[in-house]
This record gives sequence, structure tokens and C-alpha cells, in this order.
Amino acid sequence: MEKPTIFFSHSSADKNYINHLKNIVLKRTSKTVEVFQSSDGESIPFGNNWIHKIEENLKKSKIMLVFVSPKSIQSGWIYFEAGYAYSKDIKVIPVGIEGIDIGLLKPPLNLLQGFNISNTEGLNNIIAILNREFNTEFDYNFQADDYESLPSADSTEAAEIKTLEIIDKVIIEFPPRIADKNGESSTISEHPAILIKETLGSLSFKYSTAPGKDYEVHSHGLSSKSLGEHNALGLRLEIDPYCLEHYKDIFNISRNRIYSRTDLGRGWCRVTLNENSRIITDKTRLSSLLFNAGLEKLDNTDMYEFDGWGITTDLKPKDSYSSIIKKDTIRLTFPIGEFSSKKLISIIQLLLSAKAITQVE
Repeated sequence: MEKPTIFFSHSSADKNYINHLKNIVLKRTSKTVEVFQSSDGESIPFGNNWIHKIEENLKKSKIMLVFVSPKSIQSGWIYFEAGYAYSKDIKVIPVGIEGIDIGLLKPPLNLLQGFNISNTEGLNNIIAILNREFNTEFDYNFQADDYESLPSADSTEAAEIKTLEIIDKVIIEFPPRIADKNGESSTISEHPAILIKETLGSLSFKYSTAPGKDYEVHSHGLSSKSLGEHNALGLRLEIDPYCLEHYKDIFNISRNRIYSRTDLGRGWCRVTLNENSRIITDKTRLSSLLFNAGLEKLDNTDMYEFDGWGITTDLKPKDSYSSIIKKDTIRLTFPIGEFSSKKLISIIQLLLSAKAITQVE
């Protein structure tokens, strides 16, 4: 008699977490239930046709659990599997892991009833689903130790720290003249160093300026420097990645207070990587990698959209004020007032998982 099958749909980046979860579920059910996990190396033996095996096991499955994590939320793959399963009348249940709250997801997954694994109760929800769908009578006896045994190496906090290690600096540039989205020129109406000092003061952060150089501001993990004599080329602000959250108000300074036009609703920054990291700048290769990661280009630009932010890696310096940046960089834009260090880190993690950022020896 064939075992009842439950399908675990997830990102390969969450393999360790899901593999451990699969094992504790199999142990709790005495292996009387089949759990199909495409990335475990066992559900699909090497040499078999990967897509064919997934389709075959979807046909056998009565239930699909779609695991949504910070790594998989932007992946098109879980949406593809979920959509295919739903079209085959397989019960699709989204499950939030690694801090994701299913209740905050966007359509289509938020239209399906799901749950979060944030404690022991979340694990017991899996047993409840098995009992309901397969008419089994497994005990609801997962303990705190079971939940705490889920891999912590891929936890949000650990992943953020690992990501920060590959970032060298985050740079905000204030050139003397910029063009808005309509191509109309806008000039600096008030020197940004003044606003930077005002913002630091409002945050009760101590700062200093170089003698005779009021435009050069220094604080903990932050420095600004005038570009060109008498600020002729603008100003560059450098922030250490470990201080991003402390200085989020700096990123959210309204450009409308700095430049003459009043329709500059977006902020921008550059992320420079450490010497052991490289960013893909070839447009064809990059578009392939990011498309497979679930990102699409914004219209008529070389930027890709991530939850309201714009991303581009085509950063060959075209201006004298940016030509001094020698390291590999990523340019980000964001709505004014919505800068978040966690969002920036999520973008770098996405580029890493998509292999748009690579590590070299």
C-alpha cells in the first residue's frame, strides 16, 4: 500500500531548515507518511529528471506545504509549484518560517489559509493537518526542544551578520546637479552637510568637523567629505554597514530639502563590497540571474524592482563625483521615508542567493 504523500515546497536556500523539519516529522509519524522534498538528495536520486520527478510526486500528493522564508519570498519557484499544485486540486497551505508572518503576505498566497512556525504550536499544526487529511491519529506532542532544534545557523540574525561582513561601505552621494524622472535639472539649494549635522544633532549623536572644513563631518561609523574645491563636485557620505540602522534618518532626509525641485520622492545610495566579493555587471547574465530569482526590470531602465526599491549593478562611473569609487558597487533607490537596513540586507541576500554576487579567494 502506497504511503500518503505530503509535498514540501521551498527554496533551496532553506534546505537545511526544511531537511531537519522533514526528519522530525518523519520521526513523529514513524515514517508512515511520505514527505517529498526536492532538494534533499533522497526524494530525487541523482541522475533522474528533476522536473519529471517533481511532477510525478505532485500527482501523488494530497497536501502541499509552501514554506515562505526571507530567502524564498522573492523566488518565483514556490509560486510556480503552488500554482501547479492548486490547479491539480492539491490542498496548498502556506507556512511562514524564519520570522515570516503569513498574515502579511501579498496575493496569491495570503488568499490561502496557512500558519507560522514560530513555536511548538506551529509544529503541531503539521500533525493536525496530517490527521485531518489522512485520517491518522498522531499525537500532538512536539516539545520546545523540537522547535529549538531547528537549525539556527540560517536564522535571520545570523544571516544578517554574515551579509554585513561582505559590505565595505554604504555611500550616499549628493552631486551638485541631478535630473529628476522627467529629465529636468535640479541643483543643490542647501548644502547637505548642514542637514546631516542637524539630523545628527536631533539624534543626540556627537560629531566633529575638520578645522576650516565645515563640510567634512565625522561621527561613529560615519564620515562625509566635500568633493572638489569648495564642494564643486558635491558631497559623499560614507556609513559603516554595522551602523546602518543608527543612521536611517540620514537616508530619509528629503531630497526636496536639498535640491531646488520638489518632486524628488526617492532616495538613493551605493553599496560597495569588500575585496573578496564581485558583482555581476554583464546585463544579459544579470537579467537571467535576477529573472530566475523572481525580479523583473522596471520599465525603460536598467533597474530591477524589489518591494518598491530599485536595484542596478551597472555602475561604471559616468560622473566625476562618482569616479573615485573603485570597488564593486550596487546602486539602490527607495521611497523617501522608507529606508530600512533590513530591506537593504535582504536585497544583498537576494543577490547572493541569485549568484549575482560571488565570493572570490
